[in-house]
Amino acid sequence: MKKITEWFSRPDIKLGKCWWHRLVSILFIMGLFWSLVAVWDTPLPKYTVVAELNDRLTTQPQLLPELISSSEKIGIYENNLRGSWYRKNMGFVLKQPDVYCASNIAQHVEYISRKTEVTTFKGNLAYELISLDDFKEYVAGEDANCIHVTSIYIPDLGNNVDVISYAWFVGSELKVWQESSLATAVYIIKDSVMVLVFAVLLIVLYYRVFLYAVFGKRKK
Repeated sequence: MKKITEWFSRPDIKLGKCWWHRLVSILFIMGLFWSLVAVWDTPLPKYTVVAELNDRLTTQPQLLPELISSSEKIGIYENNLRGSWYRKNMGFVLKQPDVYCASNIAQHVEYISRKTEVTTFKGNLAYELISLDDFKEYVAGEDANCIHVTSIYIPDLGNNVDVISYAWFVGSELKVWQESSLATAVYIIKDSVMVLVFAVLLIVLYYRVFLYAVFGKRKK
């Protein structure tokens, strides 16, 4: 034990009387405290991926919210799951009433059209209206999994029109996430240990390198 403590002390030097040693000690403690606060101040809880959204699709059309439980969120990255960004993006999408998804959604366009009583279809261009057959071909060509009912302004008509459109914002790369107590604990412990290991390394360098350079070899 004595051998270990020698790495963290210089009893042969009256460091308490050195103003710069006291300053370094204060700065070190403040830096350690700030580093730990930075670790614990990271947005928590942490999330873990429980499924790919595409894996939950079936050959029967379902509303997007039906694919996600109340304790789950959807996004590409974990950083996208929090705060106003999520509420304005995927959180907003999940609240939309008419986003239909299926692994073969192009085959269900007619069914969804009858169910929603919307018979106008939007093409790729901003104000482009196309036929049912062209829309099915367009959706199939985009490898789409979801379509939705929305309202767009058509300049030629001078008013808003309800249309069925390709739901491009529901991409194949979306993942389903859920809060994870284990991932949260692992993150806090891992990063806290890294901070403490770095702190120990700094202490060793201070006592074994810096003080050696200033005062020379330890006196017996």
